[in-house]
Amino acid sequence: MAKNDVRIGIVCECGNEFQEGIAGVELEAHEFTCPACGKSDKFTPEQVSHIVEQHKAAVAYGFEEARKATSEDLQRGVRGSKDLNYRPK
Repeated sequence: MAKNDVRIGIVCECGNEFQEGIAGVELEAHEFTCPACGKSDKFTPEQVSHIVEQHKAAVAYGFEEARKATSEDLQRGVRGSKDLNYRPK
C-alpha cells in the first residue's frame, strides 16, 4: 500500500487545509509540513488514537458490508433451485 492510498485532512494553524498520506506510516512519529507556511507538525496522542479508532470502525463496516453482499449474492444464486438451499447463519 502506498503512502497516499490513505489520506487525512489537516488544517494548519495558518488556516491552510491540505491532505496528508498516512498509509503505512508510524503515526506517532510521522511529521508533516504545511505546504502554505512550511510549519512542521506531528499528530498528538489523542489524534493518533482517534485515527486508529476510525480505521478499526471502517474495517469492521467494510467486512460487514462485504458479508451482506455475499449473502445476498448467494441467496440470488440458489433461488429457484430444487437441489440447493442457502441458510445464512
